[in-house]
Parts: sequence; C-alpha cells; structure tokens
Amino acid sequence: MKKYLITEDQMTRIMLKESTNIKKGLALKVQDENGEFYKSIIKEFKSEDDFNNWKDNLKSNVTLIGDMDIDDDVSETINESTYDKIPKEKKDIGFYMLFKTLRLRYPFIIDIIPNLDKLKHYGTLLHFDVVFDLNKFYEITNTHYDYHYQNKDNLLDLLKNDHHYLSTYTDSKFRDQINDFDTEIRIFMDKYYTTIKPDMRYSKFDLWDEDDFRNSDNSNFYFKWSEEKESPSVDVGHWFSVIDIEKLKKININ
Repeated sequence: MKKYLITEDQMTRIMLKESTNIKKGLALKVQDENGEFYKSIIKEFKSEDDFNNWKDNLKSNVTLIGDMDIDDDVSETINESTYDKIPKEKKDIGFYMLFKTLRLRYPFIIDIIPNLDKLKHYGTLLHFDVVFDLNKFYEITNTHYDYHYQNKDNLLDLLKNDHHYLSTYTDSKFRDQINDFDTEIRIFMDKYYTTIKPDMRYSKFDLWDEDDFRNSDNSNFYFKWSEEKESPSVDVGHWFSVIDIEKLKKININ
C-alpha cells in the first residue's frame, strides 16, 4: 500500500475548504393562484451537493431559472460577458443577475449595457442597450430578415445598425409576432429587476445629489420617494446586433 504525507498547512487548507459554506444568488420563477412572478434570493449551502439537493427538492410551482456564486469579496471572479467579474460596486451585482437570467431565458442575448446617464437625468428610468446574436435570434424565433434584402449586400448591411425594436430586423410578415416578443422581454426585465434586493441594484433617484433634488419642481416629494428604494422602470434603449452576413446569405428565405 502506498503512503502519502500531508503537511499541517495542507491539512488546514483542506479543512477550511470543507467547512466553508457557499453563497449563491438564485433567480426563481413562482406560480401560484395569483399567476406567475419572479423573485431573487441569496442563500447559503454547505456544499455543491447540498445546493443540488435543494434544487432537486424545490416545490412543483417553483422553478430555478438562474444561479450565481457570490463571494463576500465582491472582487472575486465569476464568468461571462461584461460581467466576467462580480462588479466592485455591490449595486452592480444586480446587473449580472439580470444578465445571466436573460441569457438562460433568451440565449441570443450576448450582453446588456446599463445607461446610468438616463437614470441620473430622469431619476426613475433605467434603460439597457442589449447586444444580441442576430443569426441565433432568427434561428430561435424561426424568422428572417426583410425579403427585399435578399442578395443585396448594401441592404443586408443595414442589419448591422442598432434599432429601438427587434421587429426592425425582421420581414414585415413577422412584425406583430416579434413586437409581442420584444414586449415580453421588456416586461420580464422590468419585473425581474424589481425582485433584486435594493442593496444589490439601483433604486429611483439613487444617482441624484442635493443639487438635483433642489433644482426639481417637486424636491421634497422626490426626496421622500427616494427613501422608499423602489426599483426604477427598466426598459430596452437600443438593440445592437452582432451578425454573420455570409451565413445569412446561405439561408433560403423563400
């Protein structure tokens, strides 16, 4: 039988690792007699096995739609996109939670970019620019670009432009379908962001300073409102497409 030696330092590190709980941010979809809603929680587990056991024993009306590891040191890395690392500002963690949940639900989404200037200016509005894979979008939604663009490079290049609405990227026969789909995404983003704990997201008037309140027509009302820590109204500002034109040319859209 082989024998292996382990130092006291190695043993200490192993024991510390085994005894350290893991903390996760969890995005849940819940269905009850009032309908469907979303919520986010932070929960500690003894191990990944403990987390998997919890996940396997969720109530039938609860679905886990996203999870992320959270370290007390917010500079620790996690993964993906703009949010390859947990942001240094704790409030920005909410952006990551929103992003990862969107990616699970809508796999064509590549990134989300918050427009904090709009929140600063209006106080109650937070818009996100959404970067998405247009080729994958067509595949998932079973749609395609405007029929008149076919075999016309100068028109296909228009698909690289940013737009306010997803339906601009599709043929007119899909307009109503994609407008509804676009609205669904916007409603989901707005509802989900409200479920994130206030210390992990931005609230209405978060970026206003004393001058902003003082210069507003309803300064006392807005200041009192800011103390309620309500989530701002979330919406999509612009859609930015990432596209492989050559692949699109190979698709027969007749």
